Amino acid sequence: MKLVIGSVVAGVLVAGVAVSSAQSLADVARTEEARRQKIAKPSKVYTDEDVQKYAPVTPGAQASATTVTSLDANGKPIGQQALAEGLPADEAGWRARLQNARDGMDRNKLLLGALEQQARTAAKSAGTPAGDEPADDGSTRAAEIKRLKAEMDTFRATLSNAEEDARKAGVPPGWVR
Repeated sequence: MKLVIGSVVAGVLVAGVAVSSAQSLADVARTEEARRQKIAKPSKVYTDEDVQKYAPVTPGAQASATTVTSLDANGKPIGQQALAEGLPADEAGWRARLQNARDGMDRNKLLLGALEQQARTAAKSAGTPAGDEPADDGSTRAAEIKRLKAEMDTFRATLSNAEEDARKAGVPPGWVR
């Protein structure tokens, strides 16, 4: 008896769920179309220009907002302090300053490796022992190797000076990476 009653209740529930199923996709589309036709004019979309047009303006805020990108540890704008010291005022300037030195280092490492390989090859073919440093025999290759090493030292100094300048100016670390 309980089994029959349970089966009847389950059947009624299943039938009720099937009858009261969700709207069909066509019904949803019809109701959405009706809702859109009732809208007289589209809603306003606010852009950055609208926000700036209605934002309160304080004297000098417009000029400083376009030139200052960050503040240093003392609360002074980085752009103004950097310009006073002859340093780059923005991220692009700092990145360019450091990238030039890094590019120079990379170029000189490549050239130095090639010249040292040529010196080792030449010493090997001549039958003389080749060390880390080529013998200073007045050749152009040896002079070029010395010049490249001196230039690399200059690039290293430029990188360390630029990083120190950036630290003192309060530049965000991501600008000099």
